[in-house]
Amino acid sequence: MRKLFLFIVVIILGLSAFLNLYFLQDATRVSALKEKIKTITHRTEMEKSLKANPEVLAFFKNKKFTSKTAELDYIRHWIFENTFGTGDTNYIDSFDPKITLHDIYQSYIKKSNSPPMSCGPRALAMQELLYMLGFETRFVSIFFQNNPNMIGSHSFLEIYNEDTKRWEIQDPLNDVYYKDSEGNRLNTLQITMMEKLDFLPCRDSLNCGVKVLPYNFIELTESFKIVSIKPKEGDFIVLLNSKYYTKEKVYPIDGTTLEGYFKNYKNIIVY
Repeated sequence: MRKLFLFIVVIILGLSAFLNLYFLQDATRVSALKEKIKTITHRTEMEKSLKANPEVLAFFKNKKFTSKTAELDYIRHWIFENTFGTGDTNYIDSFDPKITLHDIYQSYIKKSNSPPMSCGPRALAMQELLYMLGFETRFVSIFFQNNPNMIGSHSFLEIYNEDTKRWEIQDPLNDVYYKDSEGNRLNTLQITMMEKLDFLPCRDSLNCGVKVLPYNFIELTESFKIVSIKPKEGDFIVLLNSKYYTKEKVYPIDGTTLEGYFKNYKNIIVY
């Protein structure tokens, strides 16, 4: 009887170890499968981008830049110079970056009328170009209160700059980046977390200050109280400053609360 009992215990322990190993292997397989799907998706998206705009990629690949910073500044200014206006409802494909990038390039080559675009389509076109060139990017939107009953928004990019090993803002609508009082280029989170908003917009090292922006700089500084950040491949993150905005208050954006406006966003951080 004792031998039978020990035999059963050994069988149970062996089976348990086998099952644990199996499920561990299964979890590893699932993780590997997810990574493989992610890689294939990335490759497929890259193939679509390269197929849509091979001449644009070749144009920029053939340019020589002294640094990654110089390359990013050039691309931002190139987008700015070859688009115009604040958007046009007749420009149907304005939020398809493959089409808008193609149209920007064609207007540049042919020296024809630049396509009309607001901030979002310009940032997406720039993101598409940088994606093909191998840069890591994030699409950023900042929200501001035009009046007590209305919230507006503005969009731009953050790009990981290999020169500085930091994320930095590049705004192709206003053709600016932002720097602090020590001359360091800034990202969105750095500005959002500033107790005292001490930063300036710059076109280049010789042109910094409020004069380079076409609108009220104070309004811009207030815009970093609600921020959404989206990587090229990933989910949105929303940062909400509770000192200035409450999720429960109804705003005229879709006639809903901020919580309702961002209801499809998985990650909302209130601070």
